[in-house]
Amino acid sequence: MKTELLELIKDNFLLQPEERTELKESIEWLNFDWYDYIDIDGGEYRVIPESIIERLFEESVIEMCDDCFIPDLPDVMKQYFDYDKFVQDCSYDWYGHHFSWYDGSEIEGNGLYLFRNN
Repeated sequence: MKTELLELIKDNFLLQPEERTELKESIEWLNFDWYDYIDIDGGEYRVIPESIIERLFEESVIEMCDDCFIPDLPDVMKQYFDYDKFVQDCSYDWYGHHFSWYDGSEIEGNGLYLFRNN
């Protein structure tokens, strides 16, 4: 996945040679079993592998729903809430809307997603 990430970055960013060297060193520390953060061209990006993004998105949206939208709803009433429909509705904006705190965009390719966070 490290090679794929380097290619994705090369295709989407204009980096100087010294920045590429620093980036290669940063990528060595990434896990790819979960998500990580990496600095690219002065911005912090969240790197999420395609293999886990759907599950991570679903879990995150459900947690957001429980924490923000229905926290005061009695448990007896929560059983009637359709989480699957809620997740489906949230997915219409793709992943960038949820994971990119900066501008809602996403960069996708080579089995990876990048989301800017600052």
